[in-house]
Amino acid sequence: MPADRQDTYARAIRKALSNERLDAYGFGRTDDEKIANYLWNLELCESLYPALHGLEVVLRNAVFTTGAVVLGGTATRDVPCWLDADPPIIHPDDQQMIAAAKARLRERGLPLEPGRLVAELRFGFWTSLFDVRYERTRVLWPRLLAAQLLDPSSPRSMRSRKQLSPLLNRIRYLRNRVFHHEPVWHWSNLAGQHSQALDLIGWFSPAFRYTLEPNDRFPVVYAAGAEPFLEHVRSLTIKI
Repeated sequence: MPADRQDTYARAIRKALSNERLDAYGFGRTDDEKIANYLWNLELCESLYPALHGLEVVLRNAVFTTGAVVLGGTATRDVPCWLDADPPIIHPDDQQMIAAAKARLRERGLPLEPGRLVAELRFGFWTSLFDVRYERTRVLWPRLLAAQLLDPSSPRSMRSRKQLSPLLNRIRYLRNRVFHHEPVWHWSNLAGQHSQALDLIGWFSPAFRYTLEPNDRFPVVYAAGAEPFLEHVRSLTIKI
């Protein structure tokens, strides 16, 4: 691309994305390289979706169904399940997330059913249930693990709230970055976090871990790097 065309193109992209956003994709790099990193980041985030989606779904369903076994028969408020127990089992801070989820369901005119509440509660809620406060009170831990929250094939060294909590919170942070369109391309441990998410899925449900394999493009996208996108950016001719 001629220099004047390149400068015009870079200005147009900066106008579309903002200087602050584009500059987050490579301090000291050329605009072409930053745009290529931006495009690579988009594809990385897309390729991480199956692992992040899969972990969120198997986590919430495993915790809910195991909790129903351990805490079944409790009196409830609006939703007939242990998440909405009366008196509450859930810590006051986390009860706010349940109240917000119920409010969203009401706003959409949906019935307050256990399955709908489970799906409405966000990933942060489910990871918060692994906090040490639920072990101090012995409400959830180690009771859920004793009721086989994890598949028997999971590593014994991982079968504790203390081991699982930091792993889940690390993936939660990655998920939030990905879903809020933030840069992750430069993370030195990105491949490791992807592998950890798949491991966690397998500890809850080996069957679902294997089912996800055809959708998991992350290793290919990560290995390819930003170079294919750089070639694309450098080949552009646009009308401005």
